[in-house]
Amino acid sequence: MTTPRQCPTCAESPTVRLAAYGEFFATRGLARSIRARAATFLAMHPEERVILDFTGVQAATGGFADELVAVLAATHPGRVRVCGASGGLADTIQVALTRRDITADVHTTDEETP
Repeated sequence: MTTPRQCPTCAESPTVRLAAYGEFFATRGLARSIRARAATFLAMHPEERVILDFTGVQAATGGFADELVAVLAATHPGRVRVCGASGGLADTIQVALTRRDITADVHTTDEETP
């Protein structure tokens, strides 16, 4: 198995590395927990943005993507960036954003390859 490439801007701080929580995400409850941590940081640092790094994550449900990415992007416009999402996972995240008519800075692993 190859090591996933990391987006150069994911080295920025703060980064939420989703792979630390697992490879497969299905529940809104876990998404809410992760989102709460990111939202607390954003509330305390209004000039910062947060990077959600999906490097190493294999899959997530639409509900998880909605609850984490779309809700966070809706409540903190322009302050959420997604890196490291590949293939179907990137599509799932984009669908969650589109359903809420929200935009976020989403970079797939293909775009991040040097």
